[in-house]
Amino acid sequence: ANTFTGNHIGIRFTRMEGPAEITGNEVSANDTGVFLVPSGQNIVDFFEPGRNGRPWNVGHLMITDNNIHDNRDYDLKLGAKQMWDLDVRGNWWGEGDGRIYDHAIDPELGRALTAPRAAAPLPAGSDLPWRPRAGAP
Repeated sequence: ANTFTGNHIGIRFTRMEGPAEITGNEVSANDTGVFLVPSGQNIVDFFEPGRNGRPWNVGHLMITDNNIHDNRDYDLKLGAKQMWDLDVRGNWWGEGDGRIYDHAIDPELGRALTAPRAAAPLPAGSDLPWRPRAGAP
């Protein structure tokens, strides 16, 4: 678990070649909490759905069980070419809906799928997932 506060961007994710899991973090009081933007250096073209019929983020990125709230501009921001929906369920987004820059603001972007949400802040370093992890009893 990490705390990301007082930054321009709390967590910036650009490399999408392999799986990544962002869990158990406190992300608040930044200009932007989490910013997902494609890198021009990717060796795999994740932006052409005809390559394999699936969006790049299926099986590659999990953002869950975090407290992402009270960031100044956006709690979550999808960057250019983020045209597929992003599963960000199980996070606590603060008292409101969270400030999210996605399809609702820019129709060329995908949607941030936030429901179901954590109903209250998750404990620091929480390993109390909102849903069973793969292989869990």
